[in-house]
Amino acid sequence: MWKKLFLVMVLLFNCTPGNASPLQDFSPGKVAIDINWKPDSFRGGDNKWEYGGTVGLGGRWALNYRQLHFSPTFHGNSSDASNKEVNVLYKINDNLQLLAGYSMTERKGAVANLPSEEDMVQGGIIATKKIGHATTLYTLLSCGSKGDNIEVGLSYQLQKNLELTTTYRHLEYNSGSGDEDFRGFGVGLTFKN
Repeated sequence: MWKKLFLVMVLLFNCTPGNASPLQDFSPGKVAIDINWKPDSFRGGDNKWEYGGTVGLGGRWALNYRQLHFSPTFHGNSSDASNKEVNVLYKINDNLQLLAGYSMTERKGAVANLPSEEDMVQGGIIATKKIGHATTLYTLLSCGSKGDNIEVGLSYQLQKNLELTTTYRHLEYNSGSGDEDFRGFGVGLTFKN
């Protein structure tokens, strides 16, 4: 956990204004839609997709939703799972956002000693840093009572409203009977209006 916090702090102290992923214009009606492909996503998994969207509510507020499907292996048993998040974002400045939300993970298929659903309240931080004319580095760190999530991404602006993104996500849950640890790289597109 301290390594994750250190990474976010390094990014925060070096931030300069940028305008790539994630959504930074929280004006009403501003939208960002993310589609991310996870080849051989997470340990023991298949090719899966992650979808998300952020909608500006006005001022410093936005609403975010994201959904990820994966096939985790836990003590040699596989299952199909999905993680869904609903978050409220608060923009501190052009490079720093806070998030508070609810994360739900559901599993299909019986896996011994694992509940079929894990829910938790979470809070976190999103930081961005412009590292070139059309390239932005961003990171997300969120924590809850049953898990942690860290994501690092690189966004390249292809056109005014279209970005190519590469990401690495590490999602970890403590399910009571043991930890589940999901990791994966992804590549995708972000559409913004």
